[in-house]
Amino acid sequence: MKDLALVVLETFHKEGLYIAVKNANAYDVVKEKISDHQYHYMKSVFQSLDENGQ
Repeated sequence: MKDLALVVLETFHKEGLYIAVKNANAYDVVKEKISDHQYHYMKSVFQSLDENGQ
């Protein structure tokens, strides 16, 4: 499970993922990437966890 989380994190960083963004009347679906800082921070968090996320 941890390996899958790291693959998704890397995809979010390099290619982006679709997210919902609220506008004045509804939501838009946009593809966004995370920053280098966010990627490295979350990677260090994931690597400190065990396979159960603890």
